[in-house]
Amino acid sequence: MVIHLLVPIFALFMILRQFSYYSHHERTWKELLFWLVFWGVVGFFGYEPSYLSNFSHLIGIRTGSNALFLFSILVLLYGFGRLTIIVDELENKLTQMVREDALRQIGMGR
Repeated sequence: MVIHLLVPIFALFMILRQFSYYSHHERTWKELLFWLVFWGVVGFFGYEPSYLSNFSHLIGIRTGSNALFLFSILVLLYGFGRLTIIVDELENKLTQMVREDALRQIGMGR
């Protein structure tokens, strides 16, 4: 099938793109490693979807598409949690900066 070739080619393109971002200092090595593993797995399961079915049976899910759907939801929930933590940290930093600026303006700051 054509999809067995398109998915790995797209994954390879995305891997090369991540290397380009890394070489231009737009990504850290941790981000590069994450995307290499992610797109490598996508490319592998796109080329050999039977392994996805075998993996899904191993973890107790009947079909590979259900395992893929569950994995996608888990990744989205993890991303949402990370973004929530980042927003909370930014709010705390902003609050601290505003307080320091207010104290500085009245002459009590450091």
